[in-house]
Amino acid sequence: MKKQFNAKHKKEEKNQKTDRKYQKYKFFELKKLSKLEKQLLIKAENEPDNEELRKELQEIQDKFSYIKMYPSGKKYISILKEPSDPKIKKIRKKLLVKAVYKR
Repeated sequence: MKKQFNAKHKKEEKNQKTDRKYQKYKFFELKKLSKLEKQLLIKAENEPDNEELRKELQEIQDKFSYIKMYPSGKKYISILKEPSDPKIKKIRKKLLVKAVYKR
């Protein structure tokens, strides 16, 4: 019983440590996305029937969901930078779909 508690406690500590490590990255990505969203909203006011802007705004909302719903304790994969490794691209795409679905 005590071993289970210690193992669970260590896992929670590791998750918290990982979350703190990537907290800055998530924060700056959220800032960049919010800035981009503001710019697109201003453009959308001038061009209300532009479908391309609506799609971009929807993509930004999806990226917000990705960042906010990223699994705790896992290494953070940036949504703004394109990874060179195809495995990482696949993982990121899967997490993005999952985040959008949960929204």
